[in-house]
Amino acid sequence: MLFDIGGVLIGDGEAKYRQGVAERLGVHDFPARYEAYVPRLQRGEVDEVDVWFELAGRHVQDNAFDDIFERAFPVNREMVAFAAELRARGILTPVLSNTQKSHARVMRRLGFLEGFDREFFSNEVGARKPEPRVYRHVCEALGLDPQSIIFIDDIEEYVQAAIQFGLRAIRHTGDLAATRARVWSIIDEAGS
Repeated sequence: MLFDIGGVLIGDGEAKYRQGVAERLGVHDFPARYEAYVPRLQRGEVDEVDVWFELAGRHVQDNAFDDIFERAFPVNREMVAFAAELRARGILTPVLSNTQKSHARVMRRLGFLEGFDREFFSNEVGARKPEPRVYRHVCEALGLDPQSIIFIDDIEEYVQAAIQFGLRAIRHTGDLAATRARVWSIIDEAGS
């Protein structure tokens, strides 16, 4: 059972985060300019401090926006509890997230990832969803065939890429009951 983080284990606060960072930096066109850096940040190809300098024209510490991240992305305690329920039944629960270094640091510090079996952060793997190599990396690292992994993500493009790679993937739309039902249905099908 592979969990995405943003939009699944934590809220989808990307717009709120970007706006908060733009306000703190005093950069009005930040969201549009930042978008060009996102893929490279999420692959760990560029340092955040360099990106902030490029966007703001001054040195900014890499932890300068940790508080904004925490407010923008509240933990989804119900989904975290569902993952714990799966683990209690002997099901592995790693996470896979497109993220950048400072965000991974904050998520680890918040503690909601404790108990998850493995963390696959795009900036540490060097690949991001929907790139096939990120799914390949997860499968190889876990020693599992793609079809034995159920993946929950909130972004349809990533769900479809995972399915094309061979994972069984579910789009989480915010309805925990529906996601739970679909997961248990897939698990029951595999068990029969």
